[in-house]
Amino acid sequence: MPLYDYSHGDHPKFEMLVPWDRKEVPCSTCGAPATRLVSAPARTSTLWGDTPFGINGHFDRGLGCRVQNYKHTDKILEQRGLVRESDLGGDMWVERQMDAAAEERKKHKAVVTEYTANVKKYDGDKGLAMAATFPAHRMIAEAHAHDAGEKL
Repeated sequence: MPLYDYSHGDHPKFEMLVPWDRKEVPCSTCGAPATRLVSAPARTSTLWGDTPFGINGHFDRGLGCRVQNYKHTDKILEQRGLVRESDLGGDMWVERQMDAAAEERKKHKAVVTEYTANVKKYDGDKGLAMAATFPAHRMIAEAHAHDAGEKL
């Protein structure tokens, strides 16, 4: 509900939270119907240009275009399917993602190395190498972990 200013006769001006379509409210002093006053709109720096964006906005190197305010920046981010780094769960998010990807590559390389060793062990028999590298109990555990949303 919006906050409106009201006045009635010589009584002091007062504010009241009321539904936007309610035109009359009782005077806080005498109870008679008070008149809604025209009040100044809320001034927010992000919408009026009193920010680092300046009056004409600024060129955002990350987005590659001129932006006018935070709202305009958010609109461009949404259109491009991007999010602010600050919305990703704190500092160092990118670094944590890169570390996780490196760890996944390391695990993948270990599996490839194990498979290659098993191919040599079984004299080129890839079926036996696959069975030794990917036993059923390991695949079932990975399937359960995947279904639960866990990383192995």
